[in-house]
Amino acid sequence: MTCYSIRRCRGVGLLEVLISVLVLSIGLLGAAALQTQALKTSADAQYFQRATLLANDYLERARANRNALATYALNKQQPGCSITNPGGTTAERDKALWLQQLGCQLPDASAEVRIQDQQIQILITWFDRAASSDKTTRSKQFQISSQL
Repeated sequence: MTCYSIRRCRGVGLLEVLISVLVLSIGLLGAAALQTQALKTSADAQYFQRATLLANDYLERARANRNALATYALNKQQPGCSITNPGGTTAERDKALWLQQLGCQLPDASAEVRIQDQQIQILITWFDRAASSDKTTRSKQFQISSQL
Protein backbone atom coordinates (compact mmCIF):
# COMPACT_ATOMS: atom_id res chain seq x y z
CA MET A 1 0.00 0.00 0.00
CA THR A 2 1.35 3.39 -0.90
CA CYS A 3 1.06 5.97 1.83
CA TYR A 4 1.38 9.64 1.06
CA SER A 5 1.04 10.66 4.66
CA ILE A 6 1.94 8.88 7.90
CA ARG A 7 -1.39 9.85 9.47
CA ARG A 8 -3.41 7.99 6.82
CA CYS A 9 -1.39 4.71 7.19
CA ARG A 10 -1.63 4.17 10.94
CA GLY A 11 -2.86 0.71 11.98
CA VAL A 12 -2.93 -0.76 8.47
CA GLY A 13 -0.01 -3.13 9.18
CA LEU A 14 -1.57 -4.29 12.42
CA LEU A 15 -4.89 -4.99 10.70
CA GLU A 16 -3.15 -7.10 8.05
CA VAL A 17 -1.35 -9.08 10.76
CA LEU A 18 -4.60 -9.70 12.66
CA ILE A 19 -6.35 -10.96 9.52
CA SER A 20 -3.45 -13.27 8.68
CA VAL A 21 -3.44 -14.65 12.26
CA LEU A 22 -7.20 -15.28 11.97
CA VAL A 23 -6.79 -17.14 8.67
CA LEU A 24 -3.88 -19.16 10.08
CA SER A 25 -5.81 -20.10 13.24
CA ILE A 26 -8.81 -21.30 11.19
CA GLY A 27 -6.45 -23.43 9.11
CA LEU A 28 -4.81 -24.92 12.21
CA LEU A 29 -8.19 -25.73 13.76
CA GLY A 30 -9.18 -27.50 10.54
CA ALA A 31 -5.95 -29.50 10.57
CA ALA A 32 -6.54 -30.49 14.21
CA ALA A 33 -10.09 -31.65 13.37
CA LEU A 34 -8.75 -33.71 10.46
CA GLN A 35 -6.16 -35.32 12.75
CA THR A 36 -8.82 -36.23 15.31
CA GLN A 37 -11.04 -37.78 12.64
CA ALA A 38 -8.06 -39.71 11.23
CA LEU A 39 -7.32 -41.19 14.66
CA LYS A 40 -10.94 -42.30 15.11
CA THR A 41 -11.01 -43.87 11.65
CA SER A 42 -7.70 -45.59 12.28
CA ALA A 43 -8.96 -47.14 15.53
CA ASP A 44 -12.15 -48.26 13.77
CA ALA A 45 -10.14 -49.91 11.00
CA GLN A 46 -7.95 -51.63 13.57
CA TYR A 47 -11.01 -53.13 15.29
CA PHE A 48 -12.38 -54.37 11.95
CA GLN A 49 -9.01 -55.95 11.19
CA ARG A 50 -8.95 -57.69 14.58
CA ALA A 51 -12.50 -58.97 14.08
CA THR A 52 -11.56 -60.29 10.64
CA LEU A 53 -8.51 -62.10 11.98
CA LEU A 54 -10.43 -63.57 14.91
CA ALA A 55 -13.27 -64.79 12.69
CA ASN A 56 -10.84 -66.39 10.26
CA ASP A 57 -8.98 -67.99 13.18
CA TYR A 58 -12.18 -69.57 14.48
CA LEU A 59 -13.14 -70.66 11.00
CA GLU A 60 -9.82 -72.42 10.56
CA ARG A 61 -10.07 -74.06 13.98
CA ALA A 62 -13.49 -75.47 13.03
CA ARG A 63 -12.23 -76.52 9.61
CA ALA A 64 -9.29 -78.38 11.18
CA ASN A 65 -11.61 -80.33 13.47
CA ARG A 66 -14.42 -81.33 11.08
CA ASN A 67 -15.30 -84.42 13.10
CA ALA A 68 -16.62 -82.22 15.92
CA LEU A 69 -17.95 -79.40 13.73
CA ALA A 70 -21.32 -79.18 15.49
CA THR A 71 -19.63 -78.45 18.84
CA TYR A 72 -18.15 -75.21 17.46
CA ALA A 73 -21.57 -73.55 17.43
CA LEU A 74 -21.97 -70.72 19.95
CA ASN A 75 -25.02 -68.95 21.24
CA LYS A 76 -24.50 -65.21 21.63
CA GLN A 77 -21.83 -64.78 24.30
CA GLN A 78 -20.05 -61.76 25.69
CA PRO A 79 -16.65 -63.03 26.78
CA GLY A 80 -14.26 -61.41 29.19
CA CYS A 81 -10.51 -61.17 29.02
CA SER A 82 -9.94 -63.57 31.89
CA ILE A 83 -8.11 -66.81 31.30
CA THR A 84 -10.34 -69.75 32.11
CA ASN A 85 -9.48 -73.40 32.32
CA PRO A 86 -10.56 -74.76 28.94
CA GLY A 87 -12.43 -78.04 28.67
CA GLY A 88 -11.03 -81.38 27.72
CA THR A 89 -11.90 -81.74 24.04
CA THR A 90 -10.19 -79.86 21.25
CA ALA A 91 -13.39 -78.04 20.34
CA GLU A 92 -13.96 -76.92 23.94
CA ARG A 93 -10.37 -75.65 24.21
CA ASP A 94 -10.65 -73.87 20.86
CA LYS A 95 -13.87 -72.14 21.91
CA ALA A 96 -12.53 -71.09 25.32
CA LEU A 97 -9.25 -69.73 23.94
CA TRP A 98 -10.98 -67.95 21.06
CA LEU A 99 -13.54 -66.33 23.34
CA GLN A 100 -10.74 -65.18 25.63
CA GLN A 101 -8.89 -63.62 22.66
CA LEU A 102 -12.10 -61.96 21.51
CA GLY A 103 -12.72 -60.48 24.95
CA CYS A 104 -9.18 -59.13 25.17
CA GLN A 105 -8.90 -57.65 21.68
CA LEU A 106 -12.29 -56.01 21.06
CA PRO A 107 -14.13 -53.67 23.46
CA ASP A 108 -17.41 -55.06 24.82
CA ALA A 109 -17.36 -57.81 22.21
CA SER A 110 -19.92 -60.54 21.71
CA ALA A 111 -19.92 -63.47 19.31
CA GLU A 112 -22.39 -65.87 17.80
CA VAL A 113 -21.56 -68.89 15.62
CA ARG A 114 -24.20 -70.78 13.67
CA ILE A 115 -23.46 -74.08 11.97
CA GLN A 116 -25.91 -75.76 9.63
CA ASP A 117 -24.87 -78.73 7.53
CA GLN A 118 -21.44 -77.73 6.24
CA GLN A 119 -22.15 -73.96 6.40
CA ILE A 120 -20.66 -71.86 9.21
CA GLN A 121 -21.61 -68.27 9.98
CA ILE A 122 -19.65 -66.16 12.48
CA LEU A 123 -21.02 -62.85 13.77
CA ILE A 124 -18.82 -60.61 15.93
CA THR A 125 -20.21 -57.44 17.51
CA TRP A 126 -18.34 -54.79 19.50
CA PHE A 127 -18.90 -51.23 20.69
CA ASP A 128 -16.78 -48.37 19.46
CA ARG A 129 -16.43 -46.24 22.58
CA ALA A 130 -15.18 -43.18 20.69
CA ALA A 131 -17.95 -43.10 18.07
CA SER A 132 -20.74 -41.29 19.93
CA SER A 133 -22.83 -41.38 23.06
CA ASP A 134 -25.68 -43.17 21.24
CA LYS A 135 -25.25 -46.92 21.78
CA THR A 136 -26.97 -47.89 18.52
CA THR A 137 -24.44 -46.01 16.37
CA ARG A 138 -21.55 -47.30 18.44
CA SER A 139 -22.35 -50.93 17.67
CA LYS A 140 -20.09 -52.38 14.97
CA GLN A 141 -20.46 -55.82 13.39
CA PHE A 142 -18.40 -58.20 11.33
CA GLN A 143 -19.95 -61.27 9.75
CA ILE A 144 -18.39 -64.05 7.74
CA SER A 145 -19.95 -67.14 6.19
CA SER A 146 -18.14 -70.08 4.72
CA GLN A 147 -18.81 -73.49 3.28
CA LEU A 148 -16.67 -76.15 4.96
